[in-house]
Amino acid sequence: MSKIQDAIRRAQFSAAVTEPSSPAEVIQAPSIAPSVEPDIIYAPAPEWTYSGRKIEIDKQALIATGFLGPDESNERIISEYRPIKHAVLQGVMAQGQLALPLGNLIMVSSAVAEEGKTFLCLNLAMSMAADTRCSVVLVDSAVANPRLSEVLGAQTDTGLTDWIADSALKIEEMISPTDIPGLAVLPIGQQREKTSELLSDKHLHDRLVRIAAEDPQRIFLFDSSSVIKSRAASSLVENVGQVLFVVRAGETGRSLVRKALAELGWGRPVYVVLNQAPAGDEPFM
Repeated sequence: MSKIQDAIRRAQFSAAVTEPSSPAEVIQAPSIAPSVEPDIIYAPAPEWTYSGRKIEIDKQALIATGFLGPDESNERIISEYRPIKHAVLQGVMAQGQLALPLGNLIMVSSAVAEEGKTFLCLNLAMSMAADTRCSVVLVDSAVANPRLSEVLGAQTDTGLTDWIADSALKIEEMISPTDIPGLAVLPIGQQREKTSELLSDKHLHDRLVRIAAEDPQRIFLFDSSSVIKSRAASSLVENVGQVLFVVRAGETGRSLVRKALAELGWGRPVYVVLNQAPAGDEPFM
């Protein structure tokens, strides 16, 4: 049984839809073939220098906490997450009108907690880092429950909230390199009063536009809060070009999924990833 089904669906929906009579009214999902490759072959991604504390990715610790299976290898992670990686890279590496605005800023969210967002983020980031055409910055933006920073032992490091709060800081000063080539981490940063409101900062969008334009081959993968009952996720989605929406198979109610997708609004691709589904199952059937 695959932890992440080898199929994703593009969700096309309108913010005006509140309670459709069937899931198809919210999710119209043409298949994305696992073999699809980005149209453009890029040169190797530029190397970036980051000033944060170097983070060692302790795979044994991740296995112990359930973020990697006991038999996970780099090759298996790369293979299992390849269809998701190829889908989002289409929007990053395409040329002209096919290239998505802010396509290299990708948010991972879900309707509610415990759907597997952080699991997907970490494994997808490792898969993408193995692709020399891009580098990856894994961002902990789950302000209410910064699980990613916790599992990586970076919960006390400076990070996202510090960068947002101080416009004089460069984001490279907050990012931590890791021992995996091509992979870096931006921890959550200092917990502050009304931390979730930082993602609504009126200057944040302009700063994110600037870092996205600096290097289209540098992917920022945001491990976000869940959508329902979270202002942080609703604020962040306005600043990204693509969304991966995680649904735990057999657990999440359809009404919750519809509500969350409606709250995400429209204007960017949203890919629905069915987590812990038996191979061959179809989402929302």
